[in-house]
Amino acid sequence: MYFNFRVISKIGLLLVAIGFFMPIVSVLTIHMSGFLLADFLINFEQTSSGVLLYALFAFALTGTVIGALLLFKINVPPLIDCLVTLICVVGSWYFATTLQGEGLPFLSGIYVMLTGSTIALFTQLLWSLSYLDPTDYKVQFSLAEFDTKLQRLKNSLDS
Repeated sequence: MYFNFRVISKIGLLLVAIGFFMPIVSVLTIHMSGFLLADFLINFEQTSSGVLLYALFAFALTGTVIGALLLFKINVPPLIDCLVTLICVVGSWYFATTLQGEGLPFLSGIYVMLTGSTIALFTQLLWSLSYLDPTDYKVQFSLAEFDTKLQRLKNSLDS
């Protein structure tokens, strides 16, 4: 069975983008989406955090566009793909820990964002362990190949 984990990881980034439209936190009994939270942060002298939250949304959309391009068989350099995924994963977990440190109650949007970023990270790692065809950046992956590569990685770490 063959999977394209590179495209599946972009579904995780789509979940990060969808999470922005859902309520993320509750501040003063107001349920705030990602955009309201970013505006709130910008208006209350935390401009850099608000701008970074908008940047996180922009990178999540960029990852979703990359996923669409990959579905249409348009080559996207793997380095760009990996950087976008890494920025989204680190950014969403950073904001989750920051909001938790502030003592704000989480709502469904942050959980969707964290689930999406975890899916994106996990499938991106699976993609990087799988076979990469350098001519068209397609991933050919089977469980037997994965087991063999994982065993080689374990052997190299043991020695």
